[in-house]
Amino acid sequence: MTLLTAVQTGVLGLRHKIHYLEVAAFPGVHVDALIREINRASDIMKIVMHGYGSHIRDLPQGDEYVFSIRNPVSRFVSAFYDRKQAIRTAPSDATPHERQAYADFEHANDLAESLFERGRAGDKAFGAMKSIRGVAVNQSDSFTGAGNFLAVTPPLFIIRQENYVDDFRFLEDLIGLRRLIGAGHYAEKPQHHGDEIIPGLSKKARKNLHEWFLHDLEFYGMCDAWIEDRLNRPMFP
Repeated sequence: MTLLTAVQTGVLGLRHKIHYLEVAAFPGVHVDALIREINRASDIMKIVMHGYGSHIRDLPQGDEYVFSIRNPVSRFVSAFYDRKQAIRTAPSDATPHERQAYADFEHANDLAESLFERGRAGDKAFGAMKSIRGVAVNQSDSFTGAGNFLAVTPPLFIIRQENYVDDFRFLEDLIGLRRLIGAGHYAEKPQHHGDEIIPGLSKKARKNLHEWFLHDLEFYGMCDAWIEDRLNRPMFP
């Protein structure tokens, strides 16, 4: 029995809610569009969006939920340039601290390489990490106080940004909505940051970011292992 069948037979009731926690600055536009499509297509199921930085404690106890994760290193790079582009579009939205951070560091690699340096360079890097909105957020913070959530209150599923298409299709199968969304919705859309050429991360930058995001990388790995285990078990008991 799929979740959709359970709803249709009255086991779960009409307009069953599934909560979506946006904890990772996942490609929000894509997810928003998919969820709107699901909610339009189904009159018996609704996915409730909880915005970026939402916490598991915000959910009604016992309700089903899903969330997305992203490798913290690639997430840092994306957040750095997303915020940079947003400030270019709306300069008045930037804080004085953000303006100073981007004056100090033109590129994400520059900032990452300066982390943990002694002296002024390291101070500037620390200041930038704590000033630019979103770059230093830990996904695991959404589960503070609920560290055993995978065992005690496990999600319906977790979507990995790096495996976005397949994971979302599995979720569709799980909730019985595979046929409701056209294949065009799954096209991977490249991220754009204006005409700026974005340099890759050096070995030093990656090493520093792994040190900075050490516990969030542990969280990511824990979730990734849970996903693989879930994919290898029967979809329905």
